[in-house]
Amino acid sequence: MDRNPDRNREVEAGPGSDAPTLNISVINGSSTRKETQTAKFRIFPNPAQGKLYIEQAYPEQFSIEIYSVSGKLVTRRLGLSGSSVGIDISELPHGNYYLHLTSGDRSVVKQFIVTSPGVQ
Repeated sequence: MDRNPDRNREVEAGPGSDAPTLNISVINGSSTRKETQTAKFRIFPNPAQGKLYIEQAYPEQFSIEIYSVSGKLVTRRLGLSGSSVGIDISELPHGNYYLHLTSGDRSVVKQFIVTSPGVQ
């Protein structure tokens, strides 16, 4: 397996290797596993408090999971729809989190920060 310090390039097993290939792209510090297509969405505001908004480019249903940096699942919302959805994050303690969005065969992970009131 090739090791590549350039985080913006894809790394694949070399020709003749019988190891399965998994393409991973790192974009703005968030890793995405390439499936048939990558889900196109954005989250805002970031950092956030109270509510986190998700805008997605595809009109189909999607699901989200929010994980703490330790990998603990803290929120799961299934069967969401619409191009813009607000998620209540008021119960989450301040810190870093990962939002995993799945829509059809598209999947992507983005990092966001929850701040305490009065912290920007």
